[in-house]
Amino acid sequence: MVSTAVSTMELGDVSETLLIPLAARALAPRLNPDLHFRDPAAEQVVARLAVDLSRFAGDRASMRGSIVRAGWFDRVAREFITSHRDALCVALGAGLDSRAARVGIEHFPSVDWIDLDLAPVVSLRRKLLDPVPHAADLIADLADPGWIDDMPWPRNRPALFVAEGVLMYLRPAEVERFVRCLAAAAQRRAAAVTLAFDYASPWMVRNSRRHPSVKKTRARFSWALRRPSDLQSLDGKLVVAEHVDITARSGLLAATLGRVHRLLTGREVYACVRYVRPAAP
Repeated sequence: MVSTAVSTMELGDVSETLLIPLAARALAPRLNPDLHFRDPAAEQVVARLAVDLSRFAGDRASMRGSIVRAGWFDRVAREFITSHRDALCVALGAGLDSRAARVGIEHFPSVDWIDLDLAPVVSLRRKLLDPVPHAADLIADLADPGWIDDMPWPRNRPALFVAEGVLMYLRPAEVERFVRCLAAAAQRRAAAVTLAFDYASPWMVRNSRRHPSVKKTRARFSWALRRPSDLQSLDGKLVVAEHVDITARSGLLAATLGRVHRLLTGREVYACVRYVRPAAP
């Protein structure tokens, strides 16, 4: 890689939020050494970016929560490609993440990995991240699901779709359209699908302007999920396979907020969920 600094000025309001988890991954060895997370690619990217990421470092709950979340997504992806050696994996709103490299996709030659994002983000990815075998970028807008037909997804091929730190920034109608289009595509292909994402509660969405890190960007949360089972109203074949409270391991303040919210509402304030959709007969 050349050493010339790269600017993020062309990033849109939502795309700017990719800097938050990027900062968390790059600073993880210093801020959260007990989580044993290291992302050399993130450290290299930060060294080349013409932006001050220290503005996020003080938000210790978000920095820690982002690493807990990243570790969960890494495990989900690693287990999926180990169990489905011919799979398609799609990272939705991939940002500047190097998950394909972290999970060792180069050791799975029959797996296709696609990092999907908007054109300015993909442009940055290509400038800042080294190519990974069996991984490719796709320029697309998650809010316009026509991109589903642009992927190497033949009939019966199992597929994993992961959306980390993404869906809460979409409008509710956009999330609904994505879920319905994904279900229709899986049905046409008679393909088994795993869908994994993190979600914010209605309270968290209403208060996103107060979020210590998000308020330092131009973005705000829009879509909320009350319970994972609520998504089954959009696709009745989705089955909740795993549901993880991220706040429980994100430090004392976040854990306390999570417990209080659960006590008052019976729901998580912020969590990750993994669904499976069996292949159509």
